Amino acid sequence: MNIGHFNTHDLGGAGKAATRLNEALNKSGENSKLFVKFKETDNETIIKVNSKELNNILIEDIARHYFHTNIKAGATLSSVMYPSIGSDYLENIKKLDIVNLHWIPGLISLEFIVKIHKLNKPIVWTLHDQNPFTGVCHYTDGCVKYKENCLNCPQLIKDEFNIASKILELKVNNMPKNIVVVTPSKWLAEIAKESKVFKNNRVEVIPNSLDTDVFRPIEKSIAKRELGIESDVKIILFGAGELTEKRKGFKYLLDATEYLKQDIYIQKLLKDNRLIILTFGRNNKALDDMNIPYKELDYVQDEEKLANIYSAADVMVIPSLQDNLPNTMLESIACGTPVVGFDVGGLKDCIIAGETGYLCKLKDTKELALNTVKAIKNVNLPKKCRELCLKKYTFQVQANAYKNLYSELLKEKNEVYMSEAESLDFFPELAQDMILYASKLYNIQRDELINANRLYLNAKNYYTKLDKNIIVLSNRNEEIKKQLIETNNKNEELNCINEELKNTNAGIRLELNESLRIKEKLEDDIVRFNSEMSKIYSSMSWKITKPLRITKSILKNMINKIKI
Repeated sequence: MNIGHFNTHDLGGAGKAATRLNEALNKSGENSKLFVKFKETDNETIIKVNSKELNNILIEDIARHYFHTNIKAGATLSSVMYPSIGSDYLENIKKLDIVNLHWIPGLISLEFIVKIHKLNKPIVWTLHDQNPFTGVCHYTDGCVKYKENCLNCPQLIKDEFNIASKILELKVNNMPKNIVVVTPSKWLAEIAKESKVFKNNRVEVIPNSLDTDVFRPIEKSIAKRELGIESDVKIILFGAGELTEKRKGFKYLLDATEYLKQDIYIQKLLKDNRLIILTFGRNNKALDDMNIPYKELDYVQDEEKLANIYSAADVMVIPSLQDNLPNTMLESIACGTPVVGFDVGGLKDCIIAGETGYLCKLKDTKELALNTVKAIKNVNLPKKCRELCLKKYTFQVQANAYKNLYSELLKEKNEVYMSEAESLDFFPELAQDMILYASKLYNIQRDELINANRLYLNAKNYYTKLDKNIIVLSNRNEEIKKQLIETNNKNEELNCINEELKNTNAGIRLELNESLRIKEKLEDDIVRFNSEMSKIYSSMSWKITKPLRITKSILKNMINKIKI
């Protein structure tokens, strides 16, 4: 059989599930291809779709503004099926025996599904969330409007044109009733049957699969050593995806840790440094609030590394409030690691109390904590986890189920293709509102552009003035540089003079010291002279010769007068 799977991405939860089904079918001998809008892997059986109609900037703008960025805080993703591959891709569809749709927002529209149906191609739609049968949301968060209408969508900030409700109505009125819906979980099958879109369609349950040769138990001490963790340390694993989405239940994991810390067994592990919470996915500082040692591994795509992480863990906790059949749950039990989570969605298909883990009442964080401890202590769970996985979730089990379904559908279809009837790229009911919103969006963006242009002109004038000021400052800076150079030169001259003064001062000090020495010597000489003279004046000879000295003085004065 030539089987064509269609999924927007080849990564992410749905992308991974679609990739594994594609691989399972190829390994079973079928010719299966996965067609994607965004390809990130190098798998040769995954084909990037080339269709000129996929690159529609206007539709992408509308989808982004009206849905992707228009959801309330904590709400789930909302999206539409547009833009879509167009008629130019129908020739590729004709080559297929089976068309298997998966997660297709922005890849395949309802209108293109109608075109595929007109080619009389059997269509299987594997649901990975609720979006195919709601107006725009991917998980309803308890809302049941998808059973009647989606007026005033509670997850959108605003829905002024009620596009969510109109999309649901278009799905109800135009979705082919012979599409076979496949859901990985019983929960999703039940609500799909209750939906207004698929209540008349055939719905089958075929669980997702995984490569059990890759995801297999690795001896815990070896796996822990690979992560740099001691073998006697107990590991609680948590996959941290989109933590801001309420549906993921991150708040309840944090709350559960408070009860964990009250458990005597956990207290002993914490005291001995033998407990750690291990996360992979998006890093989050909110983990600090747990006050329990933790280690973040960021996003891990390599499946061998993932298998090692699961094998190292003693228990995995999935606190989701609403979920299909999480890949992380299957990967964990395949590696022999039990799972604890709330009794919701597809978790109850896989988690069997006392065998593969434990289920807890919704939002009961105390029970979540107690069952986490119970799973760590129960040494019998790993073996039973692996046994269940090999029984229900292998490539072979899934491939056989899909092949049987495909074969049945091919037998039922007409042998001659129906004529390719003309069909629309947009249903008029939706196109009108899309045009109205596009017009409004255009006006908003035009006003934003006008404002932006005004801001640009103001900024331009400001920067022109700023440039002039910069030139003035630059010139002033040059003057200051010159003054600084002159000042430096003067400083050098002053330094030279200062050195000369220092040298002169030193010389003066030496001369002054010499003068002081001579002065002291003269003073000493005077003292000695006076002492000698005093002795002379007091001697007898000085007294006897006094008349002669007087006579000599008189004669000297007389001679001086005669000369005059």
